[in-house]
Amino acid sequence: MESLQPGDRTYFESICLKTATMAELTCSLSKSSYFLSQKFGRKVIVLIDDYETPINRAFEHGYFKVVRPLYPSL
Repeated sequence: MESLQPGDRTYFESICLKTATMAELTCSLSKSSYFLSQKFGRKVIVLIDDYETPINRAFEHGYFKVVRPLYPSL
């Protein structure tokens, strides 16, 4: 936070506080990557791990036993 300019800090806080507009949320990943790049002076790679998402949704909605055989490592 300390490395952000005041306008950027306000933007970042709105994302963290979940008060951002839909337009702000739409570009939030891009802007967050930009902030990191500026802070560290290097290119940024974003890795998104959503491997567990289908399993979690199946559990939440009561069809885990149907989905589980698709993941033999469980």
